[in-house]
Amino acid sequence: MTILNYITDYLPKFFKVHPLNGKVAELVFHTEQVDKKLFNQEQFSSTRERAALGIPYQVEDMEKREHALNVLELILCKHRQKEHEEDHTKRIELLKMETDFTDEEAAMIMQPEDWWNG
Repeated sequence: MTILNYITDYLPKFFKVHPLNGKVAELVFHTEQVDKKLFNQEQFSSTRERAALGIPYQVEDMEKREHALNVLELILCKHRQKEHEEDHTKRIELLKMETDFTDEEAAMIMQPEDWWNG
C-alpha cells in the first residue's frame, strides 16, 4: 500500500466516512506534489501538523484520528530523515512505541520506497 492508497481508500473506510473524503485527501496530496513551496516543511510548526494534510476532513473518533496521524507522521519523519538528512530518531521511536499498527500499516511503513508512489 502506498501513502496515496492509505489516505484515499484505507482511511475513509477506517474512519467510516464517505469515500469522497478520500478524494479530498488525494487532491491535497497531488497539490503537495505539484506545489512544493506551498507545502514546504518550513510552512508547518511540526511534522505532526504537516501529517494532518492526509486527513483534511472531520472525523468523529478522535482516537482513530490520533492513530492515523501517528502513522502519517511516522512516514513523514522517516522520509525527512532519509531524504533530507534531518534527525527524527526520537520522534520515530516514540511513535513506534505508542502506536499499534494494523498489518496493512506495518507493511506500508516497512516499504519506504513505495510511500510516495501513486
